[in-house]
Amino acid sequence: MSNDKIEIILPGNLSSGMSEDEYMRGYTSTLTNPIIANIFYQLRIIEKFGIGIKKIKYEYRENIVKPSFETHKNSIRITLPIIKTVLSNLVNREVKVFEILKKYEKLSRKEIKYLSGYSKSKVIRSVNSLIEKSIAEQV
Repeated sequence: MSNDKIEIILPGNLSSGMSEDEYMRGYTSTLTNPIIANIFYQLRIIEKFGIGIKKIKYEYRENIVKPSFETHKNSIRITLPIIKTVLSNLVNREVKVFEILKKYEKLSRKEIKYLSGYSKSKVIRSVNSLIEKSIAEQV
């Protein structure tokens, strides 16, 4: 856990017969530790078995900053960005560009310039700063 993210590393690998694509889409998986899962279920810490990925993606649906999922041979790493710190670390021009990207997701620099009313150089500085802070991604 850090100021800007929470990383969860799950030991083990994907359920037998489940592809990485199926995992990333949030298809139901087999429990790696059914005893612990059952205890969590009875304590009402979890609602259902095997819906974590879908629920995580749903909770981040309106945020420009998204969680990441990495599958490895013997583990799965989930990185959850902390949303509150994202906006508090931005200056006004970055917040405006952030809100535009949040609404439209994929835009060219020219489109951001038009929607923000900023100059080309201000848009470039804002976008570069968002990329540097891992809030935006250049595609």
